[in-house]
Amino acid sequence: MSWIHLPRLPGHMYKGKFLWEIGGMVGKVAKLDFNNSNKARGIFARMAIYVNLDKPLVS
Repeated sequence: MSWIHLPRLPGHMYKGKFLWEIGGMVGKVAKLDFNNSNKARGIFARMAIYVNLDKPLVS
């Protein structure tokens, strides 16, 4: 499992539906972290993803 940090997301993409789709491109999403919307740090999201290391990583 790996945590992925998505910085500077546009406001309309800071929703579960979009984040599950983005995470699904990398692997199986285990958890979304929405507790990071502090305006002082900017809008970002984190997600825990199960990554298959037998496949090439998305860059």
